[in-house]
Amino acid sequence: MLLFAADGTPVGQLLTSELIAQELVRSVVGTIGLTTAVPITTALAAFLAARHTSDAGETAHPSSHVAPGPRPVTDPWTAFVECHADDRT
Repeated sequence: MLLFAADGTPVGQLLTSELIAQELVRSVVGTIGLTTAVPITTALAAFLAARHTSDAGETAHPSSHVAPGPRPVTDPWTAFVECHADDRT
């Protein structure tokens, strides 16, 4: 664009030229694609992670086969803290 502007081409004509307009449209479409893809993939990942957690809890420990005692920790952060409690000293 700098080369076209240095040539003295008016801005209106510069923006509507085929070469520049095509690149502007590509940039806009790419930006829209990225800004919509991130929230969609985040929502999909959260949905699948929540579904996987609930499915794993139901199938791994059915109520008729669970031995008495504390329930396994389903929160990953709590499990990490409990696992590494000895490392704090």
